Amino acid sequence: MKDNNFPKQFGLRLKQTRLKLGMRQIDFAKKFKLSQKKVSRWETGKSLPSVEKLIMLCKIMHMPVGFFFD
Repeated sequence: MKDNNFPKQFGLRLKQTRLKLGMRQIDFAKKFKLSQKKVSRWETGKSLPSVEKLIMLCKIMHMPVGFFFD
């Protein structure tokens, strides 16, 4: 994928989804057994989850992985 904006796009979609679920970052992190710092870094586009974490998040949130790639 050549899109350098992907980390920011991913982060924005993750944050929007979290907010739709009515969750704070800390609540989201606890639910998915992550650190709040990791969630924050994902949401700000500073890092991306591993493929395994991405698949886990999508399964638990009942979302297709492709949601983050549009």
